[in-house]
Amino acid sequence: MGTAAPEWVQGARSRSFRAFFPGLLGALLLGLPAAAQEGGPQPNVYEPVAPQVLDTNMRALAAEAEAPTWSEGDPVRTVEDLREEMGPTEPVRGPGALRAFAPPAMAPVPGVNFEGIPATGVLPPDTVGDVGPNHYIQMVNSAFAIYDKSGNLLAGPTPINALWSGFGGPCETLNNGDPIVRYDHLADRWLMSQFALPGGNQGFFECIAISRTPDPVAGGWFLYAFPTNDGTTGNPVFPDYPKIGVWPDAYYMGTQRSFPNGGLDVWAFERDQMLAGAPAAMVQFSIPAPSLFLMPSDLDGPPPPAGTPNFFLRQVDGERFGGNDRLEIFAFSVDWTNPATSTFIQVSSLATEPFDSVLCSATLLGACIPQPGVSQVLETLTVWPMWPLQFRNFGTHEGMVINHTVDANGNDLAGIRWYELRRTPGGAWGIFQQGTYAPDREHRWMGSIALDRDGNIGLGYSVSSRTVFPGIRRTGRLASDPPGMMTQPEATIIDGAGAQTHSSSRYGN
Repeated sequence: MGTAAPEWVQGARSRSFRAFFPGLLGALLLGLPAAAQEGGPQPNVYEPVAPQVLDTNMRALAAEAEAPTWSEGDPVRTVEDLREEMGPTEPVRGPGALRAFAPPAMAPVPGVNFEGIPATGVLPPDTVGDVGPNHYIQMVNSAFAIYDKSGNLLAGPTPINALWSGFGGPCETLNNGDPIVRYDHLADRWLMSQFALPGGNQGFFECIAISRTPDPVAGGWFLYAFPTNDGTTGNPVFPDYPKIGVWPDAYYMGTQRSFPNGGLDVWAFERDQMLAGAPAAMVQFSIPAPSLFLMPSDLDGPPPPAGTPNFFLRQVDGERFGGNDRLEIFAFSVDWTNPATSTFIQVSSLATEPFDSVLCSATLLGACIPQPGVSQVLETLTVWPMWPLQFRNFGTHEGMVINHTVDANGNDLAGIRWYELRRTPGGAWGIFQQGTYAPDREHRWMGSIALDRDGNIGLGYSVSSRTVFPGIRRTGRLASDPPGMMTQPEATIIDGAGAQTHSSSRYGN
């Protein structure tokens, strides 16, 4: 274990290039085209942050700092990170897992199905994972573990903040969760992150670790602690529900503010510098409340044409927020040579087939999912898009897929609304196909969707009802199938064996 900088955080100051044009909020909420946005918000450019270097083998780190395990009867800690004024999810997925969807084959049976990190006593668990050529990394709210692709445990479970052990600061002392793990296939590297929320004079931080080599166990890590604040006011920004996407020119992140006044933020981290273990800059745009979470696109497969911006997307329920039901797409173009010229503008507002995001009540968290034998229901988070917004370049066209939870029958049945978007390179986005998956009376929600290299789609999700314990299932479609339909037989990944009985409705996330 060593250090690469005399200060835990270097250059934590930021230089703002001013606030927002007065008409921005109205343009965002009404879905006006980019030309109507009066130039868009202005970037907040952060001074580069120098990393620390961790050269400890992850097996040794796990031996030093073992993640706590939870047993029946132990107390449960609920992380109330989402508030009604803003707030959102993610299940496990890996970019290589869907490549067996090749016409004319049927949906594949998972070759490996193994126990991951045990319960840690934290709700929601924030379960997330990703797969590379030789490894699978899983993270939950407070821990991470590294496996080989046969399911053998190589390191962990380890508290996430143990990565920063000995370096000082909130990324070491706090283990606040909301983790993300990404395999960066363009560089053959790994990214792990969580936020640190000391508050007060210390503010808030996004803690990001980048593997120094393709080997996440023995190759070491570069450790960054990015301070998050508002370039307009200089006040700390609570980076709630961070979702990170891999892109050639940056790692892009969307977050929301649970307090004090809501709103959301989009961020770009200087990827090339982070891969080299050099001081890395950050560019941020703030969008005032009321607004909805914006999901960054996450690249699988070949890179897009040079200069392609990263696309952020949100779904908008017109009945809740005004206008028609729609998908709004924004383009984040970062310029690391002159970051002050970076832009974030709306490029599309696409009318969708009508959908209803109200399940059981008009609250944003949507506690509605029943379980067998108990009165406790589970949250649906219908207002938020589900991670990831996957992007794939097919050469002849570019595609993105996304999903969110809806009331599928007008009678509080949770189902998965999914979309495939397409455009010719450099052209305008359009909805190529869309559908709602709700084949029976069981509730399906917390989805995760991806395209493979042949244009086939896989969809995974949670399932529950008054007769079915919460579990995980999947379906899919071949590229040759009729549009708008998930045609593959539903398959079970794991059947649930019990109900969540804690008084909190927090689930998945």
